[in-house]
Amino acid sequence: MRRAEALGTDVHAVQRWPERLPNHPVTVECTSTADGLRLAIASTEAGGICTAIGMQLDDVRLPLWTMYMKGITLHTGRTQGASQLRPVLDAIAAERIDPDVLDPTKATWTEAPKALLSNALKLVLQRDPA
Repeated sequence: MRRAEALGTDVHAVQRWPERLPNHPVTVECTSTADGLRLAIASTEAGGICTAIGMQLDDVRLPLWTMYMKGITLHTGRTQGASQLRPVLDAIAAERIDPDVLDPTKATWTEAPKALLSNALKLVLQRDPA
C-alpha cells in the first residue's frame, strides 16, 4: 500500500467493509475476497474499469445490474506479460517510468536459481556483467 501511495494513487485501508469508497475511474481489487471485489466495483465510477488481481476461489455474486447501468468493465485473470513487455521496455528506455520505485530484488542470471527460490515479491533478473 505504501508503494501504491508513493506512486500517487488513493489507497484505502479498511478494518471492515464499507458499502463503498469514493468513486475512481480505475479501481484495483487485491483482497481475493468477495466483499473486497464488491467494494471495488461499487467504488468504480461510471464508465470505469475495475481490475481484480486476486484469485477468487469461491463463486462470487456480482452486482451485474449496477455494473451494466454504470457501464463498468471488470477485468480479471492472469496477466499476459509477454504482450505488454515491449511497451514497458520502451517506456523504461525512454525514462518515462522507473522500475526501481517498486523496490525490486535484483539478481544476475548466475544468481537466478537461488533468487527464484527466495520468494521475492518483485524479482528482476539482470544479465551477468561482462
